[in-house]
Amino acid sequence: MGAGWLYLRRASREHVRRVRMGAAVAAVDGMAQDTSIRVIDNWGPPELIRAADATWPRLDWPHWHKYADAHSMKYGTKDADRLPKAAAMIVDRMAALAVGGNAFPDLDLHGAGLHCIPPGGFLGRHVDGAVHPLLGWKREVNAVLFVSAWSAEWGGELCFYDAAGTVVLRVEPAFNRLVLFETNDSWHGVEKVTGPRDRRTISLFWWSQQPVNSHRDRAEFKCTPA
Repeated sequence: MGAGWLYLRRASREHVRRVRMGAAVAAVDGMAQDTSIRVIDNWGPPELIRAADATWPRLDWPHWHKYADAHSMKYGTKDADRLPKAAAMIVDRMAALAVGGNAFPDLDLHGAGLHCIPPGGFLGRHVDGAVHPLLGWKREVNAVLFVSAWSAEWGGELCFYDAAGTVVLRVEPAFNRLVLFETNDSWHGVEKVTGPRDRRTISLFWWSQQPVNSHRDRAEFKCTPA
């Protein structure tokens, strides 16, 4: 995959914000070192995204998995079959994105699905697992859709880092904004949520059956949070 690894079936070209070295991108703070990140505003039908937000499970929902340790404080879904209807429709729409190569979306949502970071929560700086722990697939592309109505002063930015741990790109979690990025060795994290609302996202991952030059089957974190 190179600079042209991504094309979109359902999002018009004018909605694609290509993040390049030295390019100014609305509501995106920083500069990417390559073109492997895409930020797409107004990605889906607003009424569908709002429906997903309105039917979002409460934090006492029994099908959340809670993460609470030195590296993260967040919730993630455990079962793709239990997504609310609007969220499931969004996942289907995301799956229609073509990301090039032989990559395919995992509709069983291993590691993906609904994610929720409550006020005070965060996700530390990490690189994702490169290989599926059960099927041996190679992870290729991540897609993250921001579902919540959001205000810039509430924190929760998605940050990308260089090898030294310096933030090179900071993306505000604006409503109906989709971020796609190649997995590779992409270090990223979520800054602490300081506002009154949960930070809600829907994610989908693409995989391939290409050989994997890694045994990393889960996220690898650095010591300090994002």
